[in-house]
Amino acid sequence: VTNKMCPFAQRAWLALEESGLQYALRECQLYPKPQWLLEINPRGKVPVLVEGGRPLVESEAILDAIAQKCPALAGNPADAEAMSQWRRAVNDE
Repeated sequence: VTNKMCPFAQRAWLALEESGLQYALRECQLYPKPQWLLEINPRGKVPVLVEGGRPLVESEAILDAIAQKCPALAGNPADAEAMSQWRRAVNDE
């Protein structure tokens, strides 16, 4: 679930595009929030990745899930700690 105006949803969409994984894109309005979005994510935020009937929210978690399915996007596993440190630094600023 995405919205073109949301940068967090855009990065999840770009990762899906680059991964080559099959997916169905469903766009929604953010205001007012549609009831079906609130049923998937009670916080009403996008992006949401629904896989096997289970929603995954928060763009970083979605990016991690995509990277697990597409190792070419994950980078070098040895760099995982460095990537985690950068992520914390960026998010804490």
